[in-house]
Amino acid sequence: MDERTVQWDYKVEELPQFKGTKRAEMLNTFGTQGWEVCGISDNGNWNFTVVFKRPRPDVPSRPVELVDD
Repeated sequence: MDERTVQWDYKVEELPQFKGTKRAEMLNTFGTQGWEVCGISDNGNWNFTVVFKRPRPDVPSRPVELVDD
């Protein structure tokens, strides 16, 4: 099996205290740009910090080098 590693771009965004619909619109916008949520932190009072990632389009994936110990 040919395993490959992917190079990622990361982005950290704070989601302010929006109501549900506005927050969903913001997340959907990021999704259409290829970003996916890979982490979230609750900052209290309905404020969240969200970490997004997406594959880097300018860097091709490369095979994983397995090393025997």
